[in-house]
Amino acid sequence: MAKICCMSKNWTLENTKFLFDTVKSAKDSNAKLNTAFVDVARKVGKSINSVRNYYYSQSRLLEILPQMAKSLGIDTVTHARKEFEPFKPKEVESLMEYIFSARGRGISVRSAILEHSNGDSKLALRYQNKYRSTVMRHKPLVYKVLNSLVDRGVACRDPYTNRTYVKSDNAAENNLIELIKKLSSKEVDVFVDLMTKLVK
Repeated sequence: MAKICCMSKNWTLENTKFLFDTVKSAKDSNAKLNTAFVDVARKVGKSINSVRNYYYSQSRLLEILPQMAKSLGIDTVTHARKEFEPFKPKEVESLMEYIFSARGRGISVRSAILEHSNGDSKLALRYQNKYRSTVMRHKPLVYKVLNSLVDRGVACRDPYTNRTYVKSDNAAENNLIELIKKLSSKEVDVFVDLMTKLVK
């Protein structure tokens, strides 16, 4: 049996055509694409994720090579794509403030994100990904936001040490906060590692 030349040796041309035909039928009947992936997965003996991943990889390839799609007899479907909108710096700070202050009130990160997205699951996923990448890659920004909250008297929780900060008149604590503000990114990493070991 002939195999499609574009991608995977595990997909025959017949199964690939069946996949695209099923997706087209789903779109024509306003059904969810996932129902098409489930049907195809059941009939060709593959996982839904495998079917979905293969479909999108082939769809992108055939989109830029329409002659190939035509020669293989595959009817492609055009999918509307939302233009990617990157976060503005102020939006990232606002998101971090919301989550850190919610954590300071004892609310979980997940609940804070759902609350901030007003129950919009796609927006919540976008917020979750941005929160994780910011905490992982931008420690100076994280501490800038935490210190801003503390200076304004807003309780907040440090995502690295899991410690809750509140504004204090205690000179030693205030001095520590001022010191943290002056640390370089590398010094912040060392400080966070040390604090993490101390609280364990």
